[in-house]
Amino acid sequence: MSVAIPSRTVKPKGQEEARVRTVKPIWITIVLIAALAIMSPRAGYAQISTTGTINGSVLDSSGAVVAGAKVTITQVETKTITQTVSNGTGSFAQVGLNSGHYDVRVSAPGFASYLEKNIYLEPMATYTVHASLKPSGAATTVTVSGSQAQVQTTTPEISSTVSGQEAQQLPLNGRNFEQLGSLMPGVRNTDPVGTMGTGGYTTNNSLLVNGGTHTGSNGSGETGVIYYLDGIWNSSNVVHDENIIMPNPDEISEVKALQNNFSAQYSLMGSSAMVVETKSGTSSYHGGAFEFLRNTTGEATPYFAHTPPALHWNIFGYDVGGPLFIPHIYDAGKKKTFFYLNEQWVRETVGVLARGASPLPTMRGQGTPNGELLFPQTGTFGTKFLKDPSKSGSCNAKSTAACFGTDGNGNWVIPVNRVDQNALTLLNTMVPLPNNPSAGFDNYLNTNPATTDQLDIMAKVDHNINPNLRLTGEYFVEEQNYKGGNAARYGSPWATNYDLFETDDQAAMLRLTQILSPEMTNQTSVALGIFDGTHDFGGIHLLNQVPGFQQTLPYTGAYLMNYLPSVTFSQGWGKFGTGSSFIVPRATELHDTVTDDWSWLRGKHFLQAGFTMFFGTERHWSWPSTPQGFWNFDGYATGNAMADYLLGTAAGFGQGNTGERIYDHYKIASPYFQDQWKVARKLTLSGGLRFSYMPWPSEQVGYITDFNPAAYNPVNAPIVSPQGRHYSDLHLRRG
Repeated sequence: MSVAIPSRTVKPKGQEEARVRTVKPIWITIVLIAALAIMSPRAGYAQISTTGTINGSVLDSSGAVVAGAKVTITQVETKTITQTVSNGTGSFAQVGLNSGHYDVRVSAPGFASYLEKNIYLEPMATYTVHASLKPSGAATTVTVSGSQAQVQTTTPEISSTVSGQEAQQLPLNGRNFEQLGSLMPGVRNTDPVGTMGTGGYTTNNSLLVNGGTHTGSNGSGETGVIYYLDGIWNSSNVVHDENIIMPNPDEISEVKALQNNFSAQYSLMGSSAMVVETKSGTSSYHGGAFEFLRNTTGEATPYFAHTPPALHWNIFGYDVGGPLFIPHIYDAGKKKTFFYLNEQWVRETVGVLARGASPLPTMRGQGTPNGELLFPQTGTFGTKFLKDPSKSGSCNAKSTAACFGTDGNGNWVIPVNRVDQNALTLLNTMVPLPNNPSAGFDNYLNTNPATTDQLDIMAKVDHNINPNLRLTGEYFVEEQNYKGGNAARYGSPWATNYDLFETDDQAAMLRLTQILSPEMTNQTSVALGIFDGTHDFGGIHLLNQVPGFQQTLPYTGAYLMNYLPSVTFSQGWGKFGTGSSFIVPRATELHDTVTDDWSWLRGKHFLQAGFTMFFGTERHWSWPSTPQGFWNFDGYATGNAMADYLLGTAAGFGQGNTGERIYDHYKIASPYFQDQWKVARKLTLSGGLRFSYMPWPSEQVGYITDFNPAAYNPVNAPIVSPQGRHYSDLHLRRG
């Protein structure tokens, strides 16, 4: 079968022209997974083991323990066989099993076999088999059907699950698994609309577990819930409300919320954990194709709009899995190596509904007798008293001596020679004229669409080296380009410039399961990945894109000083320009992780121990303040913030002289130990302890700043006059 993989168009930082990024071919993906076996961990995510455990006891019909019974565990999907034996107490335990369906056969000399079929083993779960062996003369095999949903009695864990079948068949608007959180007891989805996103910038985490609350400012999504994908730490460490990879429903095997009393093995960070387990290949070939489609037809018209905004969602892809073999070269009975591949493409166009207050044409000098600015005294945009800053005295009901003059229609008149033409040029370029006057003060309506172009790749290979060694490798890619209808992140409603987001996230995992003896198992894992996000402005955002506009600033030459300034208003006027704190030139997170989990069934004790070594590196730009200049207008000079702007009288100004791309390193060393002690057949005591060592992070030499009073020279400090003007003429107007 041949699959065509299209190229993707990416908008680069600071440019409108498009370049083409070629998506990695599938064969490169497979080669990368194979290469994981020889790579050293260089960019991984913190990882936990999401494999499950099947344990149990073997007794005869009188209730006496049967030691040395042979236990054969067969995974239904792959026909993979794992064997162990019961110990002197009649107990057995096998950890490191992938989620799926299992048959467990128990046999011993002199007894009929015991077979429990169709056991469903959840990720990070324990299923207990109580095998009662009858004398061999009574029957050949005693067969019991396993339960799809077993009541958790083996461990004190409290959790909720949603199956992969439910994830695929339930109507998920936007194909986001977080919408399934609403189906779980004790889990609340705080932003059902926000969880319609397919990943990247457009998607936020919103699940609260056990009555938790948002701990970050402005409900940022820092909820104490950690997200895991096949055991890979899937939460951004800086932007805590974003996932690195957003798996689509067709690749999900199960979604599980660990809520209370879960094992120390899984409590690396956070009081609760959301775990997503993905599919694997099976012994038979299977696959399918899918498409999620929405469009404008049938959409309602929003209250402030005149027509339904654009809406076109095309989310499509395929998945395929099965035994991996090469005829006449590598066969192995199709029982040793299994693969699973899933690709999804996203093409979305979603109308934006952004409203703002735009100055009237006459307030810009358009259509007036001599080009003067006319500000009405009454009405929606009325200013009862408009003070002339050049005049002394009062401008109020008692005295209008310091007010601007009026025309015959009762408008305040600002003469054209008083207008800061530099400011007017920038306003007319960045702020469109009103197009929705019936809406009142917010007389501008922006319905430009936002577009998303995304590719997701998931590839997994499971290889049974021998009955005691199993190797699993997987690789995830999420590439997204998002173009906004406006600069929403900056807070500007105008269509003249807009958000551009680019993410290129990757994650990978390699896990070796080792059955050291019938009583002892060990799992070693390494995880690799990258969180890589860029934000820039599109449209008009550079100084050279506004002919005739100039500004004089204290500092020159630093990065971003070729960008337009940030201009903000009080009194409800919409802001425009750019803001350095919203420009992200490659924010990256690189994490290196090695994890080991060991288990030993020793008599009545099931001992588990392990450690996680985590090394993180963050790279981000840091701005002391806006290098391109920050201007604020609040009406202090005239009583009207927009009139202040057009006169060039700013209430506040700020500028930083540079921006630094800094990085810091940090680490976590976290060992754990726990014991499940089977005191009696119906009584088990569990206890565990995890210790996390997290020293202070370190930055590169010379990039940590502080204030040294002895080095302060007041002569070099900017001086602002009482009228709000810098003595070096730091307002928008030159000269």
